[in-house]
Amino acid sequence: MQKDEPTSYNLINRAVFYACRLIASEKQREFTHMNFDDLVKVYSIWIVANMESDSVNQIHFIQDTLYGTHKWNCKSDLINVVIAGITGEMRDEADEAVSNDNDGKVLCNMLNTLFATNIKDKERFEKLTHDFQITLDNDLREDMKAMCNLGQGLLEKGEIRGVGKKEIENIVSFYMDGDSVERLARVMKKSETEIRQVLVDQGISLEH
Repeated sequence: MQKDEPTSYNLINRAVFYACRLIASEKQREFTHMNFDDLVKVYSIWIVANMESDSVNQIHFIQDTLYGTHKWNCKSDLINVVIAGITGEMRDEADEAVSNDNDGKVLCNMLNTLFATNIKDKERFEKLTHDFQITLDNDLREDMKAMCNLGQGLLEKGEIRGVGKKEIENIVSFYMDGDSVERLARVMKKSETEIRQVLVDQGISLEH
């Protein structure tokens, strides 16, 4: 989940990068040698908060025949990037979610309900059960509480722990380009703990 659409890099490029890493990791697990037909499809799914309007987009392969009539047999859905952009504003229309036949709109309504900052957990769970027919046992409720806290924090934060928005974008951008946490802390005059926390808050795994 992202607190907003990044400005220092193209989110689609990052999502495609992660999806390609998932594909590459299938060798020796899903297939061996040259058995590439055993590749299985992968999804890189993102939720982007604080958008101006709700949206759901899918990015995937398509095959264009530029000359001739031959079509190659391929899995056009081998790599899938799905991005749901949400405003964080819960809809007042209680029955809209189930009455509307647009799956994307239903998804956004559900996510906005899940991450809404202006309702209590009891009301949230009642709406998820009534409006979206989601069956909630105790374990799922606890998981949802943890996810809600993350999402609400991202919706509320313009800055993170005293680190400005532009600094956050620079930290993410330079880290994704290969800079280390140690160097970023030295250059940006922050502690390594602050740098790591920013990266974790942005949903980035610490790999180098």
